[in-house]
Amino acid sequence: LKQQWDSVDHVLAPMVVVPYTVFKGLGRLPRSSDRVTVPLSDVKQGDHITFYSHNWMRGDEEQCKRNGHVWEGSAHPDDEKGTKHRLMCASVEQLAETKGWELDGLYIWLDFCCIEQDIVNKKMAGVKSLRGYVSVCDAVVVPYPEPPPADASTVDRLATYGDRGWTRLEAMVAYIMGVLRGHQAPELWVA
Repeated sequence: LKQQWDSVDHVLAPMVVVPYTVFKGLGRLPRSSDRVTVPLSDVKQGDHITFYSHNWMRGDEEQCKRNGHVWEGSAHPDDEKGTKHRLMCASVEQLAETKGWELDGLYIWLDFCCIEQDIVNKKMAGVKSLRGYVSVCDAVVVPYPEPPPADASTVDRLATYGDRGWTRLEAMVAYIMGVLRGHQAPELWVA
């Protein structure tokens, strides 16, 4: 796992996370420019980090129109109703209850707020650091807005999420990190 962590560009893209209480209190998905993240060094021993692997609901204008969303001039991972934010809050609270984690010691890693969105070289450094980020997370959650199909034993069976190579890659990284930790099954949750 140390080798994975060493893949992080600690100069251009040091790992940052959002305290769950701050995340929930915002009532929306924060963007990197909102500056609500804290450095990884603020996460105490015994606290937990959840990595969110997802597809953007409003990736471009065409996708918005096709899915009945409002295009606001730039890409955004949530819809205009805040569906993903609510789903993420519900899923992390369910995960915390299942695992016995305290909400006050919970942190969120989400690309939209934890990778710089406006400075291209920092954004690319963050993207290249993803496997390192996953290596220090306690769980990877896929916020999936519809009930998964009964035969969805693997993420490729999830429409929209499983169709994309990038999200499949994130799920594979979660699986590999679980194997490196010696887990029988990866900490990959669909909620």
